[in-house]
Amino acid sequence: MKTVLLGKFHKPDHFLTLTASSPVKALEDIIETYTLDDLRQELCLWQEFALCNDDSAYTEAPARENLLAFIHAFQRTIEALYITRLKKMKYKALALSALNTPQLLTPQEQSQPMLVIRQFTEKFSLSYTQAELLDLLEAVICYQGKKKMQLGSVVFIYQRLCLLANVAYLLF
Repeated sequence: MKTVLLGKFHKPDHFLTLTASSPVKALEDIIETYTLDDLRQELCLWQEFALCNDDSAYTEAPARENLLAFIHAFQRTIEALYITRLKKMKYKALALSALNTPQLLTPQEQSQPMLVIRQFTEKFSLSYTQAELLDLLEAVICYQGKKKMQLGSVVFIYQRLCLLANVAYLLF
């Protein structure tokens, strides 16, 4: 077997590089790691930290209002992304199925998840979405309140949220 020597400053494929090379695989990796319920809980906690943080991008009322609208739309988009893949992955585990049940989408939206994704990408630009997710990350990291979060998992979650957003924009 021939060994290929890679040059300096080369890293093996990173999770985030999957978005460009294989967005479907990246989405399936997230679905296998996180249930919709997991992501809902994480986003709710992140939202709470952002809104309770006096030293964040959300100190002004319009920024908080935008955050609430963004989080709601993003959660709906995540549900729609999950629906598109879960059908194709033929998820059969009942325990996981219960944790992957959409809560924000109507039955009609569940039957046409691509419309929900399109609405999100038309309402929020990719650059706005990236900035909002970064502001959320900063608010979570800088949060000084009573609730605690494992900071080691914060970047991990952030990467997955970014990937989900990028997949949505790649579809349109």
